[in-house]
Amino acid sequence: MRLYQHEGATSSTTDAKIMPDGSLQVSGYDIGVAAQDFVGHDDYEYDVIVKPEHKDALLLALLADRFGGDPRASSHFQAYLDAKGIPYDFDTWP
Repeated sequence: MRLYQHEGATSSTTDAKIMPDGSLQVSGYDIGVAAQDFVGHDDYEYDVIVKPEHKDALLLALLADRFGGDPRASSHFQAYLDAKGIPYDFDTWP
């Protein structure tokens, strides 16, 4: 999934993907002036990897950042899932 893309004197892309081992990888690639200034050549690649056993903690932290403190968090969460086309089950009981 592409998270960011910019074309210019320094072009940058950032992508996120789930790896075959279940880890989450966020990868970046910069090419141009800023990379030259930072590492001494015109391109720079980097990865941030969250191991599978820590993905649930990341998911919960992201949910807290996005919906924490919201009295309608559940409804807004459902609306977010709907907007992104992500299937879910909804259950109620008396």
